[in-house]
Amino acid sequence: MDANNKIEDVLATRILAGEATEAEMLVHNARLEDDADYRDSWDNFLALWDISWDALAFEEVDTEKGWEAVKAQTSAFVQLPRRSNFSLIQYAALMTGVIVAAALWLLWPDSQPATPSAFMAGDANLQEVTLSDGTMVTLNVGSRLVCEQPFSGDERRVRLSGEAWFDVAAHAEIPFYVETEELVVRVLGTDFNVRSLSDREMTQVEVGSGIVEVFSLAKANETVRLVAGDGIVFNRNNHQMTKVKANPNFMAWKTGRIQFFETPMTEVIETLERVYRQPVQVTDESILEERLGGTFHHTSFENVLEVVCKTFNLEQRTENGVVYLSRR
Repeated sequence: MDANNKIEDVLATRILAGEATEAEMLVHNARLEDDADYRDSWDNFLALWDISWDALAFEEVDTEKGWEAVKAQTSAFVQLPRRSNFSLIQYAALMTGVIVAAALWLLWPDSQPATPSAFMAGDANLQEVTLSDGTMVTLNVGSRLVCEQPFSGDERRVRLSGEAWFDVAAHAEIPFYVETEELVVRVLGTDFNVRSLSDREMTQVEVGSGIVEVFSLAKANETVRLVAGDGIVFNRNNHQMTKVKANPNFMAWKTGRIQFFETPMTEVIETLERVYRQPVQVTDESILEERLGGTFHHTSFENVLEVVCKTFNLEQRTENGVVYLSRR
């Protein structure tokens, strides 16, 4: 990779600390959009940054069993604070210190039996990961997973930002935990989907097989037990966790297959927004009373919308990234 196409350490640190200027952010975002080498350099920087801080955080984790341990372990993850009075030299020194700390963590033979690892999916492709216990994970675009590898001790714990499907290897004595900002999912061996996007109001868990328990971090005593076909929806605004029937298409983002069986348009729109990450609204509430049937295999968002519009004699327009459906 050409050195001119790599992000500078000082600039990257300023961006992560929230101190980059508006002009710097405009240039940074434009290069992320247009320059693949620059984008790869930024992704690599983020991965190293995450590993650096998570290495320090894992040292503080209390592995005591029970709900109190779940809360303690979650709170132990270090969050990068905003810094408002650092000079450029101090930023460079901070970056150097973090990288050195990461290097010492990763290379010092007696520091820990396991190494904090970060896995990330890019903006265009899914990322498949096989963890040390045989658990298979598929990360949706833009998602990130952090965990110790190999797993050690009496539990297996990962932290997710974004959306991922898990096929957890069965180990009856070693439970598997998935942490998000709001929830902790506990399983022994099953397959399920977790969706926790920072720009969405709801966090969702849906189970394909087996049994999982979901703990709310907002309410320490609230636990929901799910079996195959169940799901939960957690509202970030009011911290309410509701048990629901899993969306039949909750795996469509991974499989590329969407099926509707006389499905209400409210659910159709929810599914399209979820699979394609494209907001859709209607200008006439009567559209939501329609029902759609059909199967789509690896079909583009535009083609699915075209079918919907032709089926119900609708027209579409896009404004500010939102698709609006209207009666003709």
